[in-house]
Amino acid sequence: MTEFWESSFLEKQTMWGFEPSDSAILTKDFFLEMKVKDILIPGIGYGRNAKIFYDNGINVTGIENSKTAIDLARQNRLDIRIYHGSVTDMPFDSQKREAADTHRLGSFLSFEVVLGGKIADR
Repeated sequence: MTEFWESSFLEKQTMWGFEPSDSAILTKDFFLEMKVKDILIPGIGYGRNAKIFYDNGINVTGIENSKTAIDLARQNRLDIRIYHGSVTDMPFDSQKREAADTHRLGSFLSFEVVLGGKIADR
């Protein structure tokens, strides 16, 4: 999967533009309502959906397996921590986060992989 995303970001760069997806906007609203202050975004790409959280005072940490996507995020001034690697290699640090925006992972991983075989309480 790493090769697919790396070649996609190399060839198409910021292929989805910079406006957040509708689902990111709805998730941001929900997180603000729930007073979530710290989230993880696995598969963050170049960060187009991360910016809306960051701009609304939510601390964001990302995981991305494409180095090109991370470089694109930096070029576009997304100043957050992004770990280079696969979500299957988590955890990358010991910090606990209140929530995760994982909607883009659904078609790539099973819930057992994403949640480590556990169902989240919140």
